[in-house]
Amino acid sequence: MPKSLIAALALAALGLTAAGCQAETVMAEKPPKPLPPGVIAPLEPKDGRLVPAVRVCAAESLQHLVGQPASVLEGMKLRGSVRVLRPGMMVTQEYRLDRLTIEVDANEIIIRVACG
Repeated sequence: MPKSLIAALALAALGLTAAGCQAETVMAEKPPKPLPPGVIAPLEPKDGRLVPAVRVCAAESLQHLVGQPASVLEGMKLRGSVRVLRPGMMVTQEYRLDRLTIEVDANEIIIRVACG
């Protein structure tokens, strides 16, 4: 087989291989709508309506607790997963967006309210 034919076939094969590696660009018709506050995942259908697939905790609405004595928590009805961390406590390290974490210092003063 002539060298020129081998070279032509090699170039053709190389071109086909390179063409298969090109990324296809797909443009969305509209940009996605922003998610409602507190929602970190798309909405999913449930009972004929759309509900958040994942919710974050209510830490934003409880920032007024920072600086108050931990005893104020006793009269509150907090729903969902809640943990109160005190100095020296052993805690798990997994991060859960739906869990409210309240940190208390050695003087029993709330120093942090966050999700996790």
